[in-house]
Amino acid sequence: MLPILILFTCIIEFAIIFWVFDLVSKSKTEFILYDCYVQMNGVDFIMQNKSDSSIRDKKNILALIGVIAGLVVITIIIVLCLRGCNSEISGSPTPSSVASAETSTPTATDLISDTTLEPTATLEPTATLEPTATLEQPTATLEQPTATLEATSTPTTVVTATIKPTVTVKPTQKPTPVPTPTPTATISVNVPPLSTQIGDVVKFGKYEQDNDVSNGKEDIEWIVLAKENNRILVISKYSLDCQKYNTSYVDVTWEICSLRSWLNNDFISSAFSSAEISKIPTVTVTADENPNYSSDAGNDTQDKVFLLSLPELKEYFTSSNERICYPTKYAIEQGAKTNLNQSWWWLRSAGSVQNCAAYIDYEGDIYYGGRRVDSDSVSVRPVLWIDLNP
Repeated sequence: MLPILILFTCIIEFAIIFWVFDLVSKSKTEFILYDCYVQMNGVDFIMQNKSDSSIRDKKNILALIGVIAGLVVITIIIVLCLRGCNSEISGSPTPSSVASAETSTPTATDLISDTTLEPTATLEPTATLEPTATLEQPTATLEQPTATLEATSTPTTVVTATIKPTVTVKPTQKPTPVPTPTPTATISVNVPPLSTQIGDVVKFGKYEQDNDVSNGKEDIEWIVLAKENNRILVISKYSLDCQKYNTSYVDVTWEICSLRSWLNNDFISSAFSSAEISKIPTVTVTADENPNYSSDAGNDTQDKVFLLSLPELKEYFTSSNERICYPTKYAIEQGAKTNLNQSWWWLRSAGSVQNCAAYIDYEGDIYYGGRRVDSDSVSVRPVLWIDLNP
Protein backbone atom coordinates (compact mmCIF):
# COMPACT_ATOMS: atom_id res chain seq x y z
CA MET A 1 0.00 0.00 0.00
CA LEU A 2 2.81 2.44 0.88
CA PRO A 3 4.74 2.13 -2.43
CA ILE A 4 1.52 2.76 -4.41
CA LEU A 5 0.82 5.95 -2.49
CA ILE A 6 4.40 7.18 -3.00
CA LEU A 7 4.21 6.43 -6.75
CA PHE A 8 0.90 8.24 -6.98
CA THR A 9 2.37 11.26 -5.21
CA CYS A 10 5.41 11.33 -7.56
CA ILE A 11 3.15 11.26 -10.64
CA ILE A 12 1.16 14.21 -9.29
CA GLU A 13 4.38 16.10 -8.59
CA PHE A 14 5.78 15.48 -12.09
CA ALA A 15 2.48 16.64 -13.58
CA ILE A 16 2.63 19.86 -11.57
CA ILE A 17 6.28 20.49 -12.60
CA PHE A 18 5.46 19.84 -16.22
CA TRP A 19 2.54 22.24 -16.04
CA VAL A 20 4.78 24.93 -14.44
CA PHE A 21 7.41 24.46 -17.18
CA ASP A 22 4.74 24.75 -19.75
CA LEU A 23 3.54 28.02 -18.29
CA VAL A 24 7.09 29.40 -18.17
CA SER A 25 7.73 28.42 -21.81
CA LYS A 26 4.57 30.14 -22.94
CA SER A 27 5.38 33.25 -20.99
CA LYS A 28 8.88 33.38 -22.43
CA THR A 29 7.60 32.98 -25.97
CA GLU A 30 5.14 35.80 -25.48
CA PHE A 31 7.90 38.04 -24.19
CA ILE A 32 10.14 37.26 -27.22
CA LEU A 33 7.33 38.03 -29.65
CA TYR A 34 6.53 41.21 -27.82
CA ASP A 35 10.18 42.21 -27.96
CA CYS A 36 10.34 41.58 -31.72
CA TYR A 37 7.27 43.68 -32.26
CA VAL A 38 8.69 46.59 -30.33
CA GLN A 39 12.06 46.38 -32.10
CA MET A 40 10.57 47.76 -35.28
CA ASN A 41 9.54 50.92 -33.48
CA GLY A 42 12.76 51.69 -31.62
CA VAL A 43 15.88 50.28 -30.00
CA ASP A 44 15.54 51.92 -26.62
CA PHE A 45 12.15 50.35 -25.93
CA ILE A 46 13.37 46.93 -26.92
CA MET A 47 16.23 47.00 -24.39
CA GLN A 48 13.87 47.96 -21.62
CA ASN A 49 11.56 45.10 -22.48
CA LYS A 50 14.44 42.71 -22.56
CA SER A 51 15.45 43.87 -19.16
CA ASP A 52 11.91 43.32 -17.91
CA SER A 53 11.91 39.91 -19.57
CA SER A 54 15.10 38.98 -17.76
CA ILE A 55 13.57 39.96 -14.44
CA ARG A 56 10.49 37.88 -15.16
CA ASP A 57 12.66 34.88 -16.06
CA LYS A 58 14.39 35.07 -12.71
CA LYS A 59 11.09 35.30 -10.85
CA ASN A 60 9.75 32.33 -12.81
CA ILE A 61 12.80 30.26 -11.98
CA LEU A 62 12.51 31.13 -8.29
CA ALA A 63 8.82 30.26 -8.38
CA LEU A 64 9.67 26.93 -10.02
CA ILE A 65 12.25 26.16 -7.34
CA GLY A 66 9.78 27.08 -4.61
CA VAL A 67 7.13 24.80 -6.09
CA ILE A 68 9.58 21.91 -6.33
CA ALA A 69 10.78 22.46 -2.76
CA GLY A 70 7.21 22.62 -1.52
CA LEU A 71 6.36 19.40 -3.33
CA VAL A 72 9.40 17.70 -1.82
CA VAL A 73 8.42 18.82 1.68
CA ILE A 74 4.85 17.66 1.10
CA THR A 75 6.19 14.32 -0.14
CA ILE A 76 8.31 13.90 2.98
CA ILE A 77 5.36 14.78 5.22
CA ILE A 78 3.11 12.32 3.40
CA VAL A 79 5.73 9.57 3.68
CA LEU A 80 6.14 10.18 7.41
CA CYS A 81 2.38 10.23 7.97
CA LEU A 82 2.00 7.01 6.00
CA ARG A 83 4.73 5.34 8.07
CA GLY A 84 3.00 6.38 11.28
CA CYS A 85 -0.31 5.05 10.05
CA ASN A 86 1.40 1.88 8.94
CA SER A 87 2.88 1.34 12.42
CA GLU A 88 -0.56 1.87 13.98
CA ILE A 89 -2.12 -0.50 11.51
CA SER A 90 0.55 -3.12 12.33
CA GLY A 91 -0.14 -2.80 16.09
CA SER A 92 -3.96 -2.58 16.05
CA PRO A 93 -6.21 -4.45 13.63
CA THR A 94 -8.76 -2.38 11.71
CA PRO A 95 -12.44 -3.15 12.15
CA SER A 96 -12.57 -4.80 8.74
CA SER A 97 -9.54 -6.95 9.48
CA VAL A 98 -10.97 -7.92 12.86
CA ALA A 99 -14.26 -8.84 11.20
CA SER A 100 -12.39 -10.88 8.63
CA ALA A 101 -10.34 -12.57 11.32
CA GLU A 102 -13.48 -13.40 13.28
CA THR A 103 -15.20 -14.97 10.28
CA SER A 104 -12.22 -16.73 8.71
CA THR A 105 -9.58 -17.58 11.30
CA PRO A 106 -10.22 -18.42 14.99
CA THR A 107 -8.73 -15.86 17.32
CA ALA A 108 -6.40 -16.50 20.23
CA THR A 109 -9.25 -15.75 22.64
CA ASP A 110 -11.29 -18.55 21.05
CA LEU A 111 -8.32 -20.82 21.44
CA ILE A 112 -8.04 -19.95 25.09
CA SER A 113 -11.77 -20.33 25.75
CA ASP A 114 -11.75 -23.74 24.02
CA THR A 115 -8.87 -24.86 26.14
CA THR A 116 -9.84 -26.41 29.47
CA LEU A 117 -7.04 -26.26 31.98
CA GLU A 118 -7.14 -28.77 34.74
CA PRO A 119 -4.92 -28.13 37.76
CA THR A 120 -2.18 -30.69 37.91
CA ALA A 121 -0.96 -29.84 41.36
CA THR A 122 -2.01 -28.07 44.50
CA LEU A 123 0.26 -25.19 45.35
CA GLU A 124 1.65 -25.13 48.82
CA PRO A 125 3.11 -21.93 50.31
CA THR A 126 6.60 -23.42 50.00
CA ALA A 127 6.20 -24.79 46.44
CA THR A 128 9.21 -24.39 44.11
CA LEU A 129 8.15 -23.46 40.58
CA GLU A 130 9.92 -25.12 37.65
CA PRO A 131 10.33 -23.62 35.10
CA THR A 132 10.35 -20.01 36.20
CA ALA A 133 6.91 -18.55 35.59
CA THR A 134 4.54 -16.04 37.07
CA LEU A 135 1.55 -18.10 38.12
CA GLU A 136 -1.92 -16.58 38.14
CA GLN A 137 -3.59 -20.00 38.09
CA PRO A 138 -2.72 -22.77 40.56
CA THR A 139 -0.70 -24.75 37.96
CA ALA A 140 -0.18 -22.70 34.78
CA THR A 141 0.13 -19.21 33.39
CA LEU A 142 -1.11 -18.39 29.88
CA GLU A 143 0.31 -15.28 28.38
CA GLN A 144 -2.12 -13.05 26.53
CA PRO A 145 -1.96 -14.10 22.85
CA THR A 146 -0.21 -11.64 20.58
CA ALA A 147 -1.79 -10.84 17.24
CA THR A 148 0.44 -9.62 14.38
CA LEU A 149 -1.38 -7.91 11.52
CA GLU A 150 0.40 -7.40 8.22
CA ALA A 151 -1.02 -4.65 6.00
CA THR A 152 -1.05 -5.67 2.29
CA SER A 153 -3.08 -4.66 -0.69
CA THR A 154 -5.58 -7.34 0.28
CA PRO A 155 -6.89 -6.79 3.86
CA THR A 156 -5.97 -10.24 5.10
CA THR A 157 -5.27 -10.53 8.82
CA VAL A 158 -2.75 -13.09 9.97
CA VAL A 159 -3.29 -13.94 13.63
CA THR A 160 -0.43 -15.63 15.40
CA ALA A 161 -1.45 -17.03 18.78
CA THR A 162 1.37 -18.01 21.10
CA ILE A 163 0.20 -20.26 23.91
CA LYS A 164 2.69 -21.51 26.41
CA PRO A 165 2.37 -25.17 27.33
CA THR A 166 0.92 -26.16 30.66
CA VAL A 167 3.48 -25.67 33.38
CA THR A 168 3.65 -28.58 35.77
CA VAL A 169 4.33 -27.38 39.27
CA LYS A 170 6.20 -29.73 41.50
CA PRO A 171 5.29 -28.65 45.02
CA THR A 172 7.81 -29.22 47.73
CA GLN A 173 6.20 -31.60 50.13
CA LYS A 174 6.02 -30.33 53.68
CA PRO A 175 7.80 -32.54 56.13
CA THR A 176 5.40 -34.30 58.41
CA PRO A 177 5.88 -32.77 61.85
CA VAL A 178 7.07 -35.28 64.34
CA PRO A 179 5.19 -34.74 67.60
CA THR A 180 7.51 -33.99 70.44
CA PRO A 181 6.81 -36.46 73.21
CA THR A 182 5.67 -34.75 76.34
CA PRO A 183 7.90 -35.88 79.12
CA THR A 184 6.08 -37.52 81.93
CA ALA A 185 6.58 -35.43 85.00
CA THR A 186 8.08 -37.43 87.79
CA ILE A 187 6.91 -35.91 91.04
CA SER A 188 9.24 -36.66 93.87
CA VAL A 189 8.02 -36.17 97.41
CA ASN A 190 10.56 -35.74 100.16
CA VAL A 191 8.83 -37.86 102.75
CA PRO A 192 10.65 -39.06 105.84
CA PRO A 193 12.21 -42.52 105.52
CA LEU A 194 10.46 -45.65 106.70
CA SER A 195 13.11 -46.01 109.41
CA THR A 196 11.87 -42.86 111.14
CA GLN A 197 11.35 -43.40 114.85
CA ILE A 198 9.38 -41.68 117.60
CA GLY A 199 11.22 -38.61 118.86
CA ASP A 200 12.98 -37.96 115.55
CA VAL A 201 12.81 -34.57 113.92
CA VAL A 202 11.95 -34.72 110.22
CA LYS A 203 11.43 -32.14 107.49
CA PHE A 204 8.27 -32.06 105.40
CA GLY A 205 6.73 -29.13 103.54
CA LYS A 206 7.73 -25.43 103.56
CA TYR A 207 6.35 -22.38 105.36
CA GLU A 208 7.50 -18.82 105.90
CA GLN A 209 9.43 -18.72 109.17
CA ASP A 210 12.24 -16.13 109.13
CA ASN A 211 9.80 -13.36 108.13
CA ASP A 212 11.87 -12.66 105.01
CA VAL A 213 9.73 -13.50 102.01
CA SER A 214 12.52 -12.54 99.59
CA ASN A 215 14.44 -15.77 100.32
CA GLY A 216 11.40 -18.02 100.00
CA LYS A 217 9.84 -20.40 102.46
CA GLU A 218 11.79 -22.52 104.90
CA ASP A 219 11.55 -26.27 105.56
CA ILE A 220 9.12 -27.22 108.30
CA GLU A 221 10.60 -29.35 111.08
CA TRP A 222 8.35 -31.90 112.78
CA ILE A 223 8.68 -33.93 115.98
CA VAL A 224 7.53 -37.54 115.57
CA LEU A 225 4.94 -38.36 118.30
CA ALA A 226 3.77 -41.81 117.16
CA LYS A 227 4.28 -44.38 114.40
CA GLU A 228 1.90 -47.07 113.18
CA ASN A 229 1.35 -48.89 109.86
CA ASN A 230 4.10 -46.95 108.08
CA ARG A 231 2.53 -43.67 109.16
CA ILE A 232 3.88 -41.19 111.64
CA LEU A 233 2.05 -38.60 113.76
CA VAL A 234 3.96 -35.34 113.90
CA ILE A 235 3.67 -31.89 115.51
CA SER A 236 5.57 -28.83 114.38
CA LYS A 237 8.74 -28.20 116.37
CA TYR A 238 8.04 -24.44 116.43
CA SER A 239 4.92 -22.35 116.54
CA LEU A 240 4.42 -21.52 112.85
CA ASP A 241 1.69 -18.86 112.99
CA CYS A 242 -0.63 -16.90 115.22
CA GLN A 243 -4.40 -17.34 114.69
CA LYS A 244 -7.60 -16.95 116.69
CA TYR A 245 -9.34 -20.15 117.75
CA ASN A 246 -12.49 -18.57 116.41
CA THR A 247 -12.90 -15.21 114.75
CA SER A 248 -15.78 -14.19 117.04
CA TYR A 249 -16.35 -14.58 120.78
CA VAL A 250 -19.17 -17.16 120.79
CA ASP A 251 -19.77 -20.69 122.02
CA VAL A 252 -17.93 -23.03 119.69
CA THR A 253 -16.39 -26.47 119.44
CA TRP A 254 -13.50 -27.76 117.38
CA GLU A 255 -16.00 -28.94 114.77
CA ILE A 256 -17.21 -25.43 113.93
CA CYS A 257 -14.30 -23.17 114.89
CA SER A 258 -12.54 -20.98 112.31
CA LEU A 259 -9.09 -22.33 113.23
CA ARG A 260 -10.00 -25.83 111.99
CA SER A 261 -11.05 -24.36 108.64
CA TRP A 262 -7.85 -22.30 108.38
CA LEU A 263 -5.63 -25.33 109.02
CA ASN A 264 -7.34 -27.54 106.42
CA ASN A 265 -7.53 -24.87 103.73
CA ASP A 266 -5.15 -21.91 104.00
CA PHE A 267 -2.30 -23.54 105.87
CA ILE A 268 -2.22 -26.87 104.06
CA SER A 269 -2.31 -25.28 100.62
CA SER A 270 0.46 -22.85 101.57
CA ALA A 271 2.78 -25.32 103.30
CA PHE A 272 2.53 -28.37 101.00
CA SER A 273 2.54 -29.22 97.32
CA SER A 274 -0.22 -31.33 95.83
CA ALA A 275 2.08 -34.35 95.90
CA GLU A 276 2.86 -33.74 99.57
CA ILE A 277 -0.81 -33.29 100.40
CA SER A 278 -1.44 -36.72 98.88
CA LYS A 279 0.87 -38.10 101.57
CA ILE A 280 -1.24 -36.56 104.33
CA PRO A 281 -4.16 -38.91 105.05
CA THR A 282 -7.54 -37.76 106.24
CA VAL A 283 -8.14 -39.20 109.68
CA THR A 284 -10.88 -39.22 112.27
CA VAL A 285 -10.26 -36.60 114.91
CA THR A 286 -12.11 -37.55 118.08
CA ALA A 287 -14.08 -35.05 120.12
CA ASP A 288 -12.14 -35.50 123.38
CA GLU A 289 -13.69 -33.93 126.46
CA ASN A 290 -11.94 -31.65 128.92
CA PRO A 291 -11.17 -33.91 131.95
CA ASN A 292 -11.56 -31.03 134.41
CA TYR A 293 -14.72 -29.41 133.00
CA SER A 294 -18.06 -30.51 131.55
CA SER A 295 -17.94 -28.29 128.45
CA ASP A 296 -19.25 -29.73 125.17
CA ALA A 297 -16.52 -31.30 123.03
CA GLY A 298 -18.73 -31.43 119.94
CA ASN A 299 -18.56 -34.23 117.34
CA ASP A 300 -15.75 -36.21 115.74
CA THR A 301 -14.34 -34.67 112.54
CA GLN A 302 -12.48 -35.83 109.43
CA ASP A 303 -9.32 -33.73 109.06
CA LYS A 304 -5.89 -33.76 107.51
CA VAL A 305 -4.50 -31.11 109.84
CA PHE A 306 -5.64 -30.60 113.45
CA LEU A 307 -4.48 -29.72 117.00
CA LEU A 308 -3.74 -31.93 119.97
CA SER A 309 -6.49 -32.52 122.56
CA LEU A 310 -5.92 -32.53 126.32
CA PRO A 311 -5.79 -36.37 126.55
CA GLU A 312 -3.38 -36.59 123.58
CA LEU A 313 -1.16 -33.88 125.06
CA LYS A 314 -0.74 -35.89 128.25
CA GLU A 315 0.01 -39.01 126.22
CA TYR A 316 2.78 -37.52 124.09
CA PHE A 317 4.26 -34.87 126.44
CA THR A 318 5.02 -36.03 129.95
CA SER A 319 6.58 -32.86 131.33
CA SER A 320 6.21 -29.11 131.06
CA ASN A 321 9.72 -28.78 129.64
CA GLU A 322 8.73 -30.95 126.71
CA ARG A 323 5.71 -28.71 126.15
CA ILE A 324 7.68 -25.46 125.97
CA CYS A 325 7.55 -24.07 122.44
CA TYR A 326 9.47 -21.35 120.59
CA PRO A 327 7.74 -19.33 117.91
CA THR A 328 9.23 -18.44 114.55
CA LYS A 329 9.94 -14.81 113.65
CA TYR A 330 6.99 -14.94 111.31
CA ALA A 331 4.66 -16.11 114.11
CA ILE A 332 5.87 -13.31 116.36
CA GLU A 333 5.25 -10.83 113.55
CA GLN A 334 1.69 -12.19 113.26
CA GLY A 335 1.06 -11.40 116.96
CA ALA A 336 2.20 -14.43 118.98
CA LYS A 337 2.70 -13.51 122.66
CA THR A 338 6.12 -14.49 124.03
CA ASN A 339 7.98 -14.54 127.29
CA LEU A 340 11.69 -15.38 127.28
CA ASN A 341 11.10 -16.00 123.59
CA GLN A 342 8.61 -18.78 124.47
CA SER A 343 5.02 -18.70 123.25
CA TRP A 344 1.52 -19.85 124.12
CA TRP A 345 -0.09 -22.41 121.80
CA TRP A 346 -3.66 -23.73 121.30
CA LEU A 347 -5.19 -27.15 122.03
CA ARG A 348 -8.41 -28.26 120.33
CA SER A 349 -10.28 -29.11 123.56
CA ALA A 350 -12.85 -26.71 124.95
CA GLY A 351 -12.03 -24.76 128.14
CA SER A 352 -14.07 -24.32 131.26
CA VAL A 353 -16.82 -22.65 129.23
CA GLN A 354 -17.89 -23.04 125.63
CA ASN A 355 -16.40 -19.76 124.42
CA CYS A 356 -12.91 -20.63 125.70
CA ALA A 357 -10.35 -23.17 124.48
CA ALA A 358 -7.54 -24.92 126.37
CA TYR A 359 -3.92 -23.86 125.69
CA ILE A 360 -0.29 -24.21 126.89
CA ASP A 361 1.45 -21.18 128.36
CA TYR A 362 5.04 -20.11 127.66
CA GLU A 363 6.37 -22.23 130.60
CA GLY A 364 4.77 -25.39 129.25
CA ASP A 365 1.95 -25.47 131.74
CA ILE A 366 -1.55 -26.66 130.78
CA TYR A 367 -4.41 -24.22 131.13
CA TYR A 368 -7.52 -26.41 131.32
CA GLY A 369 -9.84 -23.46 131.85
CA GLY A 370 -8.67 -22.06 128.58
CA ARG A 371 -8.56 -18.63 126.99
CA ARG A 372 -11.12 -16.63 125.05
CA VAL A 373 -11.57 -18.16 121.59
CA ASP A 374 -11.13 -14.77 119.92
CA SER A 375 -7.73 -14.17 121.52
CA ASP A 376 -5.21 -13.00 118.92
CA SER A 377 -1.98 -13.70 120.86
CA VAL A 378 -1.94 -17.53 120.97
CA SER A 379 0.23 -19.34 118.42
CA VAL A 380 -0.46 -22.50 116.40
CA ARG A 381 1.39 -25.85 116.31
CA PRO A 382 -0.20 -27.98 113.55
CA VAL A 383 -0.51 -31.76 113.91
CA LEU A 384 -0.87 -34.31 111.07
CA TRP A 385 -0.17 -37.85 109.92
CA ILE A 386 2.40 -38.58 107.17
CA ASP A 387 2.26 -41.69 104.98
CA LEU A 388 5.80 -43.06 104.68
CA ASN A 389 5.04 -45.52 101.87
CA PRO A 390 6.86 -44.60 98.64
